[in-house]
Amino acid sequence: MVLSLKSNLKFSKISKDKNKIHISEIFAKNYFIKKTINHGANLMIKMLGAYSKKFGSKKIKRIEVNFLKPTFTNQKFEILLS
Repeated sequence: MVLSLKSNLKFSKISKDKNKIHISEIFAKNYFIKKTINHGANLMIKMLGAYSKKFGSKKIKRIEVNFLKPTFTNQKFEILLS
């Protein structure tokens, strides 16, 4: 899966999270990360959508999330469900 800058801009408007590290390539280039990063909450929403597609309405008993490093805009990532 890949999230684009357009996706980040859309999520930023919905969530009202205007942090420039998510939506401004110019800002990110001047920041230590150098690239825009995806919103963690948006990644979680994508994960829940993938879970729903795989398991339907099966009850979620526990969610554990560890953001060990950023997921950059336009970077391919996988959602692993078990």
